[in-house]
Amino acid sequence: MKRALEAFHLDSEKWGVNVQCLSGSPANLQVYQAIMPVHGRLMGLDLPHGGHLSHGYQTPQRKISAISTYFETMPYRVDLETGIIDYDTLEKNAILFRPKVLVAGTSAYCRLIDYGRMRKIADSVGAYLVVDMAHISGLIAAGVIPSPFEQADIVTTTTHKSLRGPRGAMIFFRKGVRSVDAKGKETLYDLENPWGPQISRAGSILSSQLSIASWMSSSSISIICGVASGFWPARSSSFS
Repeated sequence: MKRALEAFHLDSEKWGVNVQCLSGSPANLQVYQAIMPVHGRLMGLDLPHGGHLSHGYQTPQRKISAISTYFETMPYRVDLETGIIDYDTLEKNAILFRPKVLVAGTSAYCRLIDYGRMRKIADSVGAYLVVDMAHISGLIAAGVIPSPFEQADIVTTTTHKSLRGPRGAMIFFRKGVRSVDAKGKETLYDLENPWGPQISRAGSILSSQLSIASWMSSSSISIICGVASGFWPARSSSFS
């Protein structure tokens, strides 16, 4: 995690990162599930206009991926004359659709994304700005093109494209203050807490002096024996 943050010149006090994802699409799905409920609203660049399946693509006849199946999605598109994202129409549609998540990311788009404009649109409707930089993350890490981290709430990337690493993905998430209302009350980001209980449970197991059945394991499976400590199967769910 330290190396991932360093690669993009990020302060660990302001950003966290999850490096467990197997690939980009599951990483995006995990992000959506973490910040909005089923049938929450999402806007992403339309696939025929350079977007990605994991940004909510669907056809008039059917929902194509798990993203469009579990969430309500609406595309934004490029201006057919310029080939550049039509930010004006995106802004108008966002005000009508009121998405919870605005995805700024592409898979077949050769121009730079205006992250500042995306941030402004997301703020106007109270949406999270999620940037998928999978195809350009190597250029961002090298400082060749603008970084999305100044504007984004969450950033996802794969590790095996322009970063030239093994297959995998990463989710970067902000820490600290998300917004301040007119009365000066701060709203904090709450994007890393789901991992905390798992760490706490691991600590509870270590401190409970439970033993391992047969005293060792010869495979990838370890069975906790808690009979002597009063730890019964009915209670094991708290450690699962």
